[in-house]
Amino acid sequence: MIEIKNLYKKFKNTIIFEDANVVFNNGKKILIKAPNGTGKSVLLKLIVGYSTPNKGDVIIDDYTLKQDSDFIKNAGVSINAPEFNKHLSGMDNLLLLANIRKKTTKEYINSIVEYLEMKDMIHKKI
Repeated sequence: MIEIKNLYKKFKNTIIFEDANVVFNNGKKILIKAPNGTGKSVLLKLIVGYSTPNKGDVIIDDYTLKQDSDFIKNAGVSINAPEFNKHLSGMDNLLLLANIRKKTTKEYINSIVEYLEMKDMIHKKI
């Protein structure tokens, strides 16, 4: 469960969130839909620990971000655009990501590369 409690976030003179409260229950898919510039990415950055609220808490399961842990645990995060290490090959980037969560193997990645017929390009720098 992710709980946003009395969240307040301000950049310079612009208030993004003021006393925001919401609970996201485990196992549910959530759509966050709003016009550009309304704080969707800011909310996601607050939830994962890339940003800190001015006031309030982000509580994930049994820990409070920035109090018990700096970043969300057990999550892979890419907000707005994926970032890759440009000095590494596609395979090295995938292995680096796989190592973070330890949920897959090099053998499985190779099987997907073969299935997608990417063997000729997977070892090139991206």
